[in-house]
Amino acid sequence: SIGTLHDITESKIAEEELEQINKVLKQERHMFISGPVIVFRWQNKEGWPVEYVSPNVKDVFGYSVEELLSGKIPYAEIIPKEDIDRVSNEVATYSKSGDENFEHKPYRIIRKDRKTIWIADYTTILRDEAGKITHYLGYIVDITERKRAEEKLKKRLNELETFNRVTVGRELKMIELKKEINELLEKSGKEAIYKIAE
Repeated sequence: SIGTLHDITESKIAEEELEQINKVLKQERHMFISGPVIVFRWQNKEGWPVEYVSPNVKDVFGYSVEELLSGKIPYAEIIPKEDIDRVSNEVATYSKSGDENFEHKPYRIIRKDRKTIWIADYTTILRDEAGKITHYLGYIVDITERKRAEEKLKKRLNELETFNRVTVGRELKMIELKKEINELLEKSGKEAIYKIAE
């Protein structure tokens, strides 16, 4: 019957659309897990135990997925002492604010090989039906090279400011010295030899 044929056609179209959506999702997932972005899902418990982490974590953090999922290495323990209080305060502040998403100020991670890297952390707060926070879902990007470039730039700017201060200071001293020479020459009845713009 035509009604049955119509139902089958609609079902086939829906099935093809679903296949296309799944294909796009797989492509997006592959893009994330093979690139520099690490996806994390942390439990809302002390130390932020890792419940999920994308496989590329080993490339950036040096830890395997299994090491982070085992619970032996709570996420909070790979954040240096100098940063952990600030990161904890940011999580607490945004959690209380009712925001769904937030961006941490860049912070450091201690890799498995004990090297320190800088990361950008973008987090979404997940809540249950009652509004209680259950998890934090985030993506992390290694920004170590950017931070190094910023530090080099900052150092260079400081050097230029120092050079400018010294140069301008020296120039001002030369002007004062020329004024003194002109005054001494004029007191002794001679003509000033330096033209000084006022």
